[in-house]
Amino acid sequence: VSSPVMGGFISGIGAEIILMQVPKLFGGNAVHGELFVLIPAIIRETDSFNLLSLILGISTIIIILFFKKKSPLIPMTVILMALGAVLAVFTGITEMGVKLLEAPTPGMFGLVIPDISKILSYPDEFFTAAFTVALVVTSETLLSTRSFALKRGDRINGRRELEAYT
Repeated sequence: VSSPVMGGFISGIGAEIILMQVPKLFGGNAVHGELFVLIPAIIRETDSFNLLSLILGISTIIIILFFKKKSPLIPMTVILMALGAVLAVFTGITEMGVKLLEAPTPGMFGLVIPDISKILSYPDEFFTAAFTVALVVTSETLLSTRSFALKRGDRINGRRELEAYT
């Protein structure tokens, strides 16, 4: 698979993930689906628009991008997470409409044996989803390998890489 095709594939996945998160940026809930499902869902989520959430979200993105370029050794995402926790505790931003992640339930999770009958009752959907995940993971791994090789001036053999993955 050529680099432009892989790059386009990864860019498309990135764009879809970003679109799924856009409503969270202004205080709504994440939406799921393909492009033609995402756009109307994003528009419907504008009912829950919160200006403070938007300001916090956009300023966080700008700060992370700025420091990634100017001072990449500063762990700005960790610093901003800590700052967000401090804001949540001491300013009462939740009363202003900013949604926070729910607190995790304490304790160990229970082990569950998967219900194979669900997989067997929808084999086409299961195998389509499994194949899609495998394709995405393999494509991203190949793209990362190629990118790393180019930075070092190395060449990779795509067929050999795929054989190594299996």
